[in-house]
Amino acid sequence: IRPAAITLTPAAEQRIAALMSRAPDGTLGVKLSTPRRGCSGIAYSVDYVSEVNPLDERIETPGGAFFVDAGSILYLIGST
Repeated sequence: IRPAAITLTPAAEQRIAALMSRAPDGTLGVKLSTPRRGCSGIAYSVDYVSEVNPLDERIETPGGAFFVDAGSILYLIGST
């Protein structure tokens, strides 16, 4: 088993749990991505996931699954 690409703090895990507690039916988790925009060229986006992309990074938390977009993972490796 390889380590997760990013580290989630307890506060982040609580936020995921809070988002999942009010998620629409059929939601499988929460997904972080880095769409291209803004002054630096990158923004952060958090969305609900209703369909799993097998290329996305998946991190299991007590409150639900947390996904990182496959195209964004290189920008986020080592992040907390």
